[in-house]
This record gives sequence, structure tokens and C-alpha cells, in this order.
Amino acid sequence: MTFLNMYFEKTTKYSKILEGVGVMLNYDLKDKSNQTVLGVMIRTKRSEIGYSLRDLAELTNISHTLISNIETGKQVASDATLSDIFRALDLKLFDDEKISVKFKKQYNLIFRALVEYEYDKAKKLVTEIEKDHDIYEHSYEVINYNVIRCFYYTLTNTPLAELSDIKNKYDLVVEFLNENQKQMFSFIKGLQYLNMERYKDASNNFYEALKLGDKNVDVLIKEYNARALLRQYKFTDTMALSNEAVEEYEKRTDYIRAMRCRLTIVRIYLHIMQIDKVLELVNYVDRFASKMKIQSLVDQCNVIRATCSFSLKDYKNAESYLSLHQNQSTHWLILPWFRIYTMLRDGRVHDYYKNVVIKRQGEITRKKFLLIKVLYMWHFNEMRNDEEYESAIIELIKEGRECMDQEVITLAYNLYIIYYKEKRSYKKALEIVDEFLQLKKIYI
Repeated sequence: MTFLNMYFEKTTKYSKILEGVGVMLNYDLKDKSNQTVLGVMIRTKRSEIGYSLRDLAELTNISHTLISNIETGKQVASDATLSDIFRALDLKLFDDEKISVKFKKQYNLIFRALVEYEYDKAKKLVTEIEKDHDIYEHSYEVINYNVIRCFYYTLTNTPLAELSDIKNKYDLVVEFLNENQKQMFSFIKGLQYLNMERYKDASNNFYEALKLGDKNVDVLIKEYNARALLRQYKFTDTMALSNEAVEEYEKRTDYIRAMRCRLTIVRIYLHIMQIDKVLELVNYVDRFASKMKIQSLVDQCNVIRATCSFSLKDYKNAESYLSLHQNQSTHWLILPWFRIYTMLRDGRVHDYYKNVVIKRQGEITRKKFLLIKVLYMWHFNEMRNDEEYESAIIELIKEGRECMDQEVITLAYNLYIIYYKEKRSYKKALEIVDEFLQLKKIYI
């Protein structure tokens, strides 16, 4: 049986695995885990208001030691004590057990949809639970409610205004969360950094998440860590994690994510210019994606083909492949189109830079905007202001180093060296070369 046929036959084993991922226990409303949740609610609300333990103690006539023990889950509070604390903090609590039963089902459905790459389905489910926002925010499910929402918004890179506020709130109390919750918040932070293209910070959080919680989630973490490691030029680690993820996903018959991992491997081959392997693997993924009508994978294959053609200086072919991408308005295409127009030198690049890149710079990271700006001034000397150009290169180097983006670091330093060679300032150029080589010794 081919993998194309097997795709439609999800095994019982995989179903059981997914049912186990992110599962929460049926709650006894007086058990210790719920007391911990109450403690986290109290601590986060107290921190938001700006009360110290002693401030809250004075307001409630309850000792600050007892309040501290309640916050950390060391001591179970009486109903009267909780009532006094909640009243002082203007908190309310929905403690009906039916809320937990309903939410457990919703949580697992969303998690499963995200793992199986059914993002449209996940969006509908998240929209559904957010209708009960006020209830879940003031129930025993408050932590898990924010876990699954943050997971959806970061995994799909969908903007959410309060995402940073939620993360900052739970950073203050992360030590009191259970292992699965800690794992998910580390994973979410890693995804946030990856979306910001801060690759080293992303990897640090992914590695932390791999030490915690549910081992069934590890394969998903490895998939995204491989992407972060790739941009740091850690090709051996990227290859190892990607192959592990492919093997595990195929055991679970999750072929979409297995194919996404294969495209990470393709990008390694592209970096080291093994073009035959690039095309062989891309064609393999594309056959699957086309037959299954998975447009996002088809689009990725065409972007990689465009990049491959660009590397071979076949810019017209690169243009043809990139034009096949279904969503031409996506910000991911701004840099590839700019590079193609620059190399074709047919006049479109100037309008594109002014009318697209400049106007849409809020859609891309500062690093990517600086990269485009520097390349534009490098290719077109008549558009260059030396002071502005050097300043942009220096900032690009700084951004590249903070993000640990080795491709950007290498390009920016090379342009900086060329800049001083053109000015015949060879001593300065050599100083920059030395700085770059020292950096490579440290990080590569």
C-alpha cells in the first residue's frame, strides 16, 4: 500500500496517541491541582493590580503568609478565605464541573486539528471557545484556555493583540504550572520567537520544552526546532531532528507534517548546493501535495524551485515558479520577488521597492526590511547615500546576530567588507573580516 493510499487510513494507534496529547484530568473541584489554579489566578490578578502580599493582607485581614501559601498551592484555602481574597481582587469564579467537562472536549479537538494541520477547523473551534471567554477566564480552566488559544495563534502565526500580555502574565507564575502546561508555554514562546525570526531564542525554548511534559508532543516541537536550527546553519542537528520527525509522523500516518519536514531537509540541500537532491525531494513532495490538493505544500515546493533557479542564475525560470504561488499577497513573497526583480533589472524593481516594500514594511521583520534596503542600495549605487547605507548594514549585522540568522550575518558582513574595499579603506575592511571570522568561530 502506497503512502498516498495510507493517508486516508488513520490507524487506531494514532488516534489513541492524539487522544492522549494535551488531555486534562476530570476534575475534583477540591483537588490540589485546582487549588494551584486558584493560586495562579490570585497571584496573576494581584500582580496586574500591583498589590504586594502585604497590601492584599491588609485589605482582607488575612496573613500574607497564608496568601502566599495559597498562591503557591501549598495550602488549601477555606471557602470563606477564598471569598474574601476574590472580593478584594474583584475576581469571580465559575466552578461548575460541567465547564471542565465541556472544555476538555474542546481543548482536545483544537489540539488534534492543529496537529493534523487542519488550521481552518482549528480556527472555527477557537472562535467557538472564545465565545465563553469570560467564563473560562474565571474558571479552573483559565490556564489551559490560554494555553490552547496561544498555541493556535502562534502555530498559525495569526495576530492576537493580547498574546504578549498573556505570555508575560504566565511568565510570572510558570513555576506553579504543571509539567504539561510548562511544556506548552515553552513551546509557544519558541514559536513566537520563530515567527519573529529570532532563531537562537526559539531553539532555546524548544529545547526547554523537550525536557518537559507529554512526550507525544515532542515530534511537533522537533519539527519547528529543525526550522530554527536551519537558519543558524546547524545542518547536522537540523537533518537529525527532521529525519526523526519524518519517521515519527509516518508512524502516526500524519503525512502532511512528514512532508513539511522533508521540505526542511530540502532547504539543507539547497544551502549546500546539492541541486539534484533538492529537485528529487521537492518533486516527491509535490506529487503527494498535488494529488492530495494541499495547496500550502504545493506553494512551498514552487518557492523552493524558484530559489533553486535563482541560485543557478536562471532568473526568468525563478519568476515563473514564484508566479505559481496561489496567494501573491502573502508577506513571505516580498523578499523573493524583490530579489528576482533586482536580478532581472527590467525596471520593475524600483516601483516594487517604493510601492510594495516600503509601504508593507510593517508586515515583515525589521531584519528583512533592512536586508532588502541594503541590497537595493548595493545593486543601485545611484540610490545610495553612503551614511545611510553604512548605518543600515551595521543595523542589519546587529539584527542578524541577535536573531542568530547566519545567512543574514554572512551577507551583511560581506557587503560591509566590499563597501570599505570600494572606498580603498583596506585596513578597515581587514578589521571587519577579522570580526566576522571571530564570530564564525564562536557560533559555527
